[in-house]
Amino acid sequence: MSTLEVVWATCAEVPDGDPDDRLALDALAEAGVDVRFQVWDDPAAGWSAPTVVRSTWDYATRREEFLAWARRVPVLWNPAHVLEWNTDKTYLDELAAAGVPVVPSATLGPQQRARVDAEVAAALEGAGSVVVKPTVSAGSRDTRRHSAADGAVAHVHALLDAGRTVLVQPYLDAVDTAGETGLVVLDGQVSHAFRKGQILHADAAATDGLYAVEDIRASGATPEQAALADRVTRWLADRFPGAAPLLYARVDTVPGPDGRPVLLELELTEPSLWLQARPEATATWAQAVARRLRTLPR
Repeated sequence: MSTLEVVWATCAEVPDGDPDDRLALDALAEAGVDVRFQVWDDPAAGWSAPTVVRSTWDYATRREEFLAWARRVPVLWNPAHVLEWNTDKTYLDELAAAGVPVVPSATLGPQQRARVDAEVAAALEGAGSVVVKPTVSAGSRDTRRHSAADGAVAHVHALLDAGRTVLVQPYLDAVDTAGETGLVVLDGQVSHAFRKGQILHADAAATDGLYAVEDIRASGATPEQAALADRVTRWLADRFPGAAPLLYARVDTVPGPDGRPVLLELELTEPSLWLQARPEATATWAQAVARRLRTLPR
């Protein structure tokens, strides 16, 4: 079996990838895939080999530069036009308009300053706290949970002053006990699920690291969570027909007010697949990458 070559795109902070990326290397080698890590913004790097976006976690502060790089890569998974759509969390508005159950989200740009007080008050109504986050962010950076309106309003205005667009969301209290459930979709099929413990604590400072430290554990998916992931996957196939099925996706869900799962985020850019929670899924991931590589002209 001839060796297939692939590049794992990462960032300068983790030039050899994160532990999750490295965990899959043996399975990829067994599938005939040779992996090389390259930092996405390294001017000396070449991108002639098929490239998979993995731990490019610093893109959020340089999104336009990152997207310009993505457009230059001849073969990129997931492709550049998908990354452009997914790196701005206003994609949640499109999913909500399509009838997908999502966490209620109000989008505020610099021209909507007059709405800030009202949107924060609306998000707090019936909720114990509110989440404020930039629409372009990764790793929970610049994201905070506020128990009082004044702190949330000040946070929104600080982000708007920095030229950023903001999401205001009610904090769903079930996350404190049930956590988030992430469903990993590989080549259009749910591979595995994991549970992420509570990250945001009321009135705590936002993380100043590359990403927030997370409590991840293996988990199964309920039939309702699996159905939501399948619905989102089918919607993506219609939304991006030329790219479907996407090589990877992560559907992050939380319990809604009625207990049914709602979409928190749809991660198509650089999500951790949390293979550490399900090591047996490394083989599924390796085979998905190998199949994709074998479809390319040789």
